[in-house]
Amino acid sequence: MSCAMPSNNAPDSGASLGDAESYAWVCRELDEGLHALAQPLTILRGALGALTMHGAVPPQAARRYLEMSNTQVDRLCSLLSCLQNLLDDVRSAPACTEIKLPPLDEERITERSNRPTPIRESE
Repeated sequence: MSCAMPSNNAPDSGASLGDAESYAWVCRELDEGLHALAQPLTILRGALGALTMHGAVPPQAARRYLEMSNTQVDRLCSLLSCLQNLLDDVRSAPACTEIKLPPLDEERITERSNRPTPIRESE
């Protein structure tokens, strides 16, 4: 479940979470996603820990730590978003339904295309 490397082993469309294969796939993806969160959190924890030590970090290094922390926070947000999207995708089964459309003949299509379209002014 890497945002950098999309998974090629996604289950077929319409597979339900109840299906053992789909469930195993979701677990693997969540495991990869949670593992991917560990690195930026470790970097962020180290950078913030260094910044909290009074006088231990010169101003130039402090700026570098803040930039690094900002980058890792962005990365974490992206990874969490990917995990949320994964869960959203598998939480609910697609609601497919058959829709019966009336047949359109050439006369109806021509009639519709020749109608003037009302102009709507934006407010």
